[in-house]
Amino acid sequence: MSRTALFFPAPGIVRVGLLCGLALLLAGPAAAREISGTLGYPERIALPPTAEVAVELRDRTGQVVVEERFATEGQQVPIAFALTAPDGVDLVFRAAVFDAGRPLRKTDPVEVAADDRDLTLGELRLIVHEAMGFSVRLRCGAEELTLGFLGDIARLQTDEGVIDLRPVPAASGARFAAEGDHDTWVWTHGAAARVSLQGRELPECLPAASVPALPFRAIGHEPPWAVHLDAEMLRLTLEFGATELEWPAPAPQVLPRGTGVLYAAEGVELRATQAICRDIATGMPHPFTAMLEHEGTSYRGCGGDPRSLLTAGPWRIVEIEGTAVPDDLRPLRLAFDAERLSLAAPCNQAMGGHELTGEALGLGPIASTMMMCPEPLMEAEGALFAALERVDRFDIDEDGALVLIGADAPLARALPLPAD
Repeated sequence: MSRTALFFPAPGIVRVGLLCGLALLLAGPAAAREISGTLGYPERIALPPTAEVAVELRDRTGQVVVEERFATEGQQVPIAFALTAPDGVDLVFRAAVFDAGRPLRKTDPVEVAADDRDLTLGELRLIVHEAMGFSVRLRCGAEELTLGFLGDIARLQTDEGVIDLRPVPAASGARFAAEGDHDTWVWTHGAAARVSLQGRELPECLPAASVPALPFRAIGHEPPWAVHLDAEMLRLTLEFGATELEWPAPAPQVLPRGTGVLYAAEGVELRATQAICRDIATGMPHPFTAMLEHEGTSYRGCGGDPRSLLTAGPWRIVEIEGTAVPDDLRPLRLAFDAERLSLAAPCNQAMGGHELTGEALGLGPIASTMMMCPEPLMEAEGALFAALERVDRFDIDEDGALVLIGADAPLARALPLPAD
């Protein structure tokens, strides 16, 4: 089992042998800890004799650090588990029970704080897995929900659990209500929706991907302008601060086909459309194209945090310096969070830092394990690590792929990989 636990101050990528390099640098064995506990549920329902259990630990980027699957062979709850994990790393534990590949039950995520001591999680409850079918993530003011559809049933997932709703007559759009609770309903109109939870009606719900996270900043250069929008105010700056105006923050209105939102106040309108926009001064990609109308003048620019494009992964690397990654290699999986990156290469795991400025992206320092593998795998991995050392910026291409660039040459290309 490969582990990543070391970070070094020197730039670039440092590769450390799992069996000997770690021992030499630490003057001791590889640092590890045991995470253990049991899985159970109160219902008197037996698991099928063919059921299997999957337990895993992921880092903050969603990268799998440790995973184990085993057959229950007729064993019933409580079911014990134990995983060996690297110490000094914040992790998230999850478990699930499957039968013939079909998910039956799962645990909620459990935070495992960085430490060097063994940890017993106790008995974790397995809850019934509720399939969501075709689903969409909605943002309703400050709250986020998932709305899915299975046949003629709408299924609403909230922080409190899953609610099934049945279709009810509506003058327009499609309306669904919970059985026995007509104060809990969903009413969809095109890309937007209204939601009531036991009589508490939420603000208009819009597709989460099309609604900028607050605070939202948009900028343009010809002429120079900037907008800062938070939950309280919309602030407009023109001509490098020569004019500064502000309004109470307007509520977002959905644009046609759910492609973005409109913020309108007296004398000003800001449209944020979900489309990659590259800053004309730096080339940095942003997740939204911004259009501002103020006193008869139109301004165009880019908006949103470029970092959100990186963290939208995980990503599956498909090309390294123009050469396609062979299909028979296991996925080269790259993931970013706010400060760190993790990488599952053909043979090894790697973790490290990244720095994103207004003009550049830097990767490292990165530490990896060094497991020996067949020569083709080692060659692909070596090429990837050499390419990552030279990355100085990134872009998103027309296919939605992440392109890592160095000295204006594409070094790696990666496609979105659904988070599992």
